[in-house]
Amino acid sequence: MTTDHRSGSITPYLCAAGLAILFSASQGIAQGIISTFERVGARESLTVPFTSPSVSTVHAYGQFVEIIVSGTGDSKGTNVNDAFYGVPSGVPYLTSGNKPGFYQLNIGWANGFGLAGCQGVPHNITNFITFIDGSGFVTPPATPPYAGTTHMYDFVVQVPADAGQLNFGVSDCNYSDNSGAYEIQVFQLGTHPAPALGHAGLVVLAVGLLMVGLAIVVRRRPIGGVPMRG
Repeated sequence: MTTDHRSGSITPYLCAAGLAILFSASQGIAQGIISTFERVGARESLTVPFTSPSVSTVHAYGQFVEIIVSGTGDSKGTNVNDAFYGVPSGVPYLTSGNKPGFYQLNIGWANGFGLAGCQGVPHNITNFITFIDGSGFVTPPATPPYAGTTHMYDFVVQVPADAGQLNFGVSDCNYSDNSGAYEIQVFQLGTHPAPALGHAGLVVLAVGLLMVGLAIVVRRRPIGGVPMRG
């Protein structure tokens, strides 16, 4: 049997590189909202001031709903918070005296779970998060990692199929001394997750397959006119 140590030495590297690219592509597909779900409705944008216990969407929603929230304000005295964390500490205000689960984003819906303020833990949006962009599927209650620079969070909540209009507000009891606001974008998603490859994902997948295929060709190409056996 004729061998070529040069081609033999490069083959494992080509194969490993190709497999690494394929793994990277699969991770991106599994962890991104856009590649996992399909947006089936137009974007709805809301400004939710910290001085109001609840702001409702115009449209009705059900099942999987994408939420993109940003913004900060003060609802715990002069302490600043974003949708999930104290700012700049990055530590949630999970308990404050007799107010567990306050000073964070709350959610409700028109059909049987209205948000009126001063309701605490049951309405914390973390209880309904099932997918976090960049992390993938999660088991609620779940909280996105602290975004200390942008204070922007992109995630999916699962609500009843007949939830109706959604309500959003900061969890608090006294709203008169608050300031700041959340900016929220809402998208209705397909009822069932539908993994799909975008253009970038297709390119990465193609490159990975090409490198694995090239490794096979290099491994099996004839050397000095004598086909390799193995």
